[in-house]
Amino acid sequence: MPDEGDSAVLTTEARELGALRVHTAPEVGDIEPMNAEASRELLTRIAGADLVAAEPEAVGELVEVCGGPAIALCVVGTMLADAEPDRPAARLARRLARRERVLHELSRDHELSVRAVLDAAYERMDDLTPAGARRAPRFRRGRRGARGPLDDARDGVRLIRARLATRADEDRVRMLGLVRDHARTRLAGRCWAR
Repeated sequence: MPDEGDSAVLTTEARELGALRVHTAPEVGDIEPMNAEASRELLTRIAGADLVAAEPEAVGELVEVCGGPAIALCVVGTMLADAEPDRPAARLARRLARRERVLHELSRDHELSVRAVLDAAYERMDDLTPAGARRAPRFRRGRRGARGPLDDARDGVRLIRARLATRADEDRVRMLGLVRDHARTRLAGRCWAR
């Protein structure tokens, strides 16, 4: 931490940083998934204004595929910046048009990988049940079934705190598209086996 004076530290984490409160009195704020305008701005800063302005429709498709998480937008922006100059956004949008390929395409670079970020988030949630991850888009207060409503609510809160889901309304949470795809991949690979 810096000494007293005109300095600040910005720390981001996908969970609560309780230990930080021992040493300081932090101001805490939530970062929501980026909207379309903020997503375009981030892509512009990474890939360049000329590239983004040259292909607005393709860039719009890329923003939609990313669905708001900054890591996905950073990967797409880097891919655009490194692409061949002939209509890179349109080519990338075609590559990402098949939903089942998006997570793979955005995780090719070990240094900047959507899958690696989501894997780390899930690893921190060792108390989330496999059923909780699978049913996250459908959590409801008072739901009946093999697991009680209290378990559903706890799993839903854990997903929201880990920034893997957002609150859809008072009774439901919604997983972001890439997070949902990642959860399906993990469950299909039996990564949740206990």
